[in-house]
Amino acid sequence: MERRTFVGRTRELDRLEGLWSAGARALTLLGPGGAGKSRLAAEVLSRSSKWGWARSVSLAGAHSEAAINGVVAEAFGWWSRSAVVDEPRAVGAALAERGPGTLCLDEAEACVEALRGLLVVWLQEAPELRVLVTSRRRLGQRDEAIVEVGGLDPEDGLLLYRLRAALKVPGWALLPAERPALQALLDRVSGLPLGIELAAAQAGTRTLAELLAALDRGEEVLADPEGPENPRHRSLDRCVASSFRALEPPLEQAILALSVFREPFDLELAAVALDRPDPERVQVVLTALYDRSLLLVQREEGRIRFRTYEPVRELASSRLSASGEREAVERRVSAHLAEIGARAAIELHEGAGREAARLLRSRREDFRWAFWAALPRWPELAMGLALALDGALLAAGPVGIHDEVLEAALASARQHHLVGAEIDLLRVRARAEFLRGRHREAQVRIEQARLLAEAQGDRRRQREVRLLESAIVREFGQAALGEQLAELSLRECEEAGDPRGAVRALHNRAAARADLGQGLAAHQDYAEALALAQVRACHRIEALCLVNLGILARKEGQLEIAAARTEQGCQAFLALGETLMAGKCMVFSARIAEEQGHLAEADALEAQALASLQVTQDVSTEIELRLCQGLRAQGRGQWSTARVCYEDVWASARHFSIPELVEEAELRLAQLERRPRQTGDGWSVGGGAYWFERPGLERVELGRRPSLRRILAHLVDRRLMAPGHPATVVELVAVGWPGEQPTAESGAERVYTAIRTLRAFGLRDLLRQQDGGYLLDPTVHLDRRE
Repeated sequence: MERRTFVGRTRELDRLEGLWSAGARALTLLGPGGAGKSRLAAEVLSRSSKWGWARSVSLAGAHSEAAINGVVAEAFGWWSRSAVVDEPRAVGAALAERGPGTLCLDEAEACVEALRGLLVVWLQEAPELRVLVTSRRRLGQRDEAIVEVGGLDPEDGLLLYRLRAALKVPGWALLPAERPALQALLDRVSGLPLGIELAAAQAGTRTLAELLAALDRGEEVLADPEGPENPRHRSLDRCVASSFRALEPPLEQAILALSVFREPFDLELAAVALDRPDPERVQVVLTALYDRSLLLVQREEGRIRFRTYEPVRELASSRLSASGEREAVERRVSAHLAEIGARAAIELHEGAGREAARLLRSRREDFRWAFWAALPRWPELAMGLALALDGALLAAGPVGIHDEVLEAALASARQHHLVGAEIDLLRVRARAEFLRGRHREAQVRIEQARLLAEAQGDRRRQREVRLLESAIVREFGQAALGEQLAELSLRECEEAGDPRGAVRALHNRAAARADLGQGLAAHQDYAEALALAQVRACHRIEALCLVNLGILARKEGQLEIAAARTEQGCQAFLALGETLMAGKCMVFSARIAEEQGHLAEADALEAQALASLQVTQDVSTEIELRLCQGLRAQGRGQWSTARVCYEDVWASARHFSIPELVEEAELRLAQLERRPRQTGDGWSVGGGAYWFERPGLERVELGRRPSLRRILAHLVDRRLMAPGHPATVVELVAVGWPGEQPTAESGAERVYTAIRTLRAFGLRDLLRQQDGGYLLDPTVHLDRRE
C-alpha cells in the first residue's frame, strides 16, 4: 500500500468544501506542528480540478514581502519579469492571467505579518484566485476563514498507525492485547499524525509497551532520521521545539507554567498558575497561545476550558522542571484549589449548597490531580483537597475513586500527625459509609472520630461528630440514644451560635422520633426543620426533610402526599448535583408507584435510578433497586422472578450489614412461600441429570458437561430427600470434581461458575442460595425420570 495513503480528516474536508462553496477565497489550515496540515492541503489541491490550476509553494524560508514575492515568482517561473518580484500588484496581476485556480502557501507561520497585506492585494487583483494557507499561527485578517487541524479521531489514528506499521514490517498486525497500549500512545501524542507515523516507524524494533516506557523515561524516541523531507518533522520533539523558538519570552514562560495542567483548565486556574491576578491580561496570553496552535479550546456546559497538546505539554513540563519553577507553580495551584474546595465541601453539607455543588462538579478533576500532586509534598493542602473530593465524589461517584482518595488522605494525616484533619476525614468517611448503607463501617469510623475529638478537647469537631453519630446509631436500633444525641447537639449548636448546625440537629431529632414511633412529634420537627432550612438556605437539609416527610406519609398510607414530597426531594437533590441521593429518592418513588399500582411509572423511575447507579456505583442503592424489581415482578404475578430478586437482596443485604433490607427480603420470601402453587411451574430431570426440561423450553442436555451434571444430580437428590436443606459449597466441590483438591477460594469460584451456568441454561428461578449453600426450590414440582 502506498506510504502516503491519506487517512481521515473527513470533518475538516467537509468544512473546507462548505467554506469554498459559501464564497470564501482565503482559508487557513491552522494547527500545531505535526498535525498534517501540509498533507491535508495536498489532498485539497488534488481534489480542486474543478477550480482550475493548483500549485503549492513553501514559505518556510520567507520572512518579508519581497521574499514571499520571490518564492512565488520562482515557483511560477516569473524571474524574467523583474516587476513581479518587487511589486505585490504585479504578482496579483500575473496570478490573474492564469485564470481560475488555487494557490497553497505552505508553512506560513514565520511570515504572517508580511503575508497579511499581500493576500489582500492579490485577491483584489485576481478575482478568480483562491488561496489556501497552512500555518501554526492565525494571519489575523478580519475575514480570515479558519479550519482547525488537530489530532486525528481515535479510529483514524489507529488506522494510520496500522497502515504505516504494515509498510515498515511486512505482515505486521495489531494484536487485540496491544490495542490499549496503542490507544495510550495515541493519547500521548494527542493524535498528531507526525507522532503516529514516527511511532509506527519503530514497529519492527520496539513493542508499543517499550515505546511508552521509553517516553515515560523522557527519551526522544519519536524520531526517524530517514523520515519526512522536512528536517523539523524527523523528530516530534524537534517539531514542537520549533514552535517554542518562535515564541516571545512572556508567552514561552506562560506555556511552561501552564504545563502543570494535565487536564483542561479555565481562566481562573490559568491566572493562579501564571501568578497574574488580572484576568483580562491572562485572557490575552491564552488567546495568543491559542492563536499559535499551542492550546486547544473546549466548550462544555457553557464554560470555556483550555488544554495543551500533550507533546507540547511534555516538552514545556521538562523545561519548567529544569528552570526550578515547577514546585512553586504546583503549590500555588494546589493551595488555591484546596482553599476553595474545602470551603465548598463544608457549604455543600452544612450551608446553601447549590453553588458549592456546581463548583465541586466543575472542578472535580482539578481537585483530583492536585490531591495526588500535593499528597507526598504538602499534606496539609492534600487534606483540604480530600475534603473537596469527598464532596464531589460522594454526590456523584464513582465509589472506588472516592474510597481510594479518603484512605490515602487518612494514612497521610496519621503519618504527619495532623489530628484535626484525621478527625474530619474519619467523619466524612463515616458519612459516606452511612449514606451507602454500610452502617457497621460507619459506626466504627464515627467512634474513632469521637474518641480523637474528645482527646483533643476540640469542641467544634466534637459537635460535628455528634451530629453525625446521632444519625448513625439509629441504624442499630438505638433510636432513643439517637434522640438524646440530637437533643444535645441542638443545645450545643444554639449555644455556639451555629444556626445551620441547629437545623441539622433538629432534622436528626425528627428522624429518631420517627424511628421511635412518635409520628406526630417527628412530623412537627421535620416541618420546623424544613421551614428553617428554607430561611437559612440549607438546601441539603431542605431536600432531606422533604424526602423524610414523604416517608412518614407513606407509613400513614398517604401515598399521593408521599409521592409528591419524594419527588420534591428528588428534584432538590438533583439541583445540588447529588446523584447518589437522587437515585435513592427514585428507588423510593418507584416503591410508592408500585404500591399505588402504577407499574409503568415504576418502570420509568427504576430506569432513572439505574442510570444514577451506573454513575455512583453505590451498593445500597443497587440492593434497594433489586428489591424494587422484585416488588414489581410480584405485583405482575411473576413469582419466580420475584423470588430470585428477593434472594439476591437477602444475600447482599446480609453481606453489607443492612438489617432492614434483610428483614424485608425475608418477609417477601415468606409471602411467596405461602402462595398457592401454580400449575405449569413444574420441571423434569432425567436419570443422572443427563438432561432437564421445563414447560415451553427446549430440553437441555448435560451429557458433555460432567461437572454440571454431577452437581445438578446431587441437588436433585437433596431436593427429593431433604427439601429445603441446602448443599454446602464443600459438598458441591467434592461432587463436581471428584478426586481433586482445589483451594477453598478456587473451589468456591468453580461452584459459583457452575451454578451461574445452570441458571443461564434455564434454572435461574429454581436454583436458590441459602445459608451459604445452594438448593432447588422445594415449592416447585419436580419430576425425576429414570
